[in-house]
Amino acid sequence: MTHSSRRAVVAALAACALLAPSSALATSSATEIEASVKKGVTYLRSLQESNGSIPGFGGDWSLTSLAAAGVAAANVKKSETSTSARTWYRELVGNTKTWPEKTNPPATEFEKAALVAQGGLTDTAFRSDRKSPR
Repeated sequence: MTHSSRRAVVAALAACALLAPSSALATSSATEIEASVKKGVTYLRSLQESNGSIPGFGGDWSLTSLAAAGVAAANVKKSETSTSARTWYRELVGNTKTWPEKTNPPATEFEKAALVAQGGLTDTAFRSDRKSPR
C-alpha cells in the first residue's frame, strides 16, 4: 500500500468514527434519568420568586422545561400564597409593556410566547407516558 493510500484509509476511518452516533455508547437507566429530571425540577422550583417568576434561563424557558418533566406551571408556586409560574407568565405576556425588553418586543418573543403557552402553561405535560416527579 502506498503512502497516499494509507492516508486515505486513515482519513476514511477517522471520518466514519466521527460520523458514528456517540449516543449509542452512552446509556443511562430509567432510574438515573428520572432522578436527574427530579433534581432539575427541584432546582428550578428553588429559583422561583414569590411573584411566580423563575430567574435565570429567561424564566419563560424554565416553564417549557418543567412541562417536559411533567410538571404543570400552574402547580409551581413558592408558597401557598404566592403567584404560580403560569399566572406570572400569563400576566407578563398579556401586557407587552411588562416584557423584559422594555421596548417593542421582537417577533421572536411572540414565537417564544406561543411555544411556552403551548407547552408550559397547559395543565398537561409534553410527556404523558411517564409519572411526574412532582
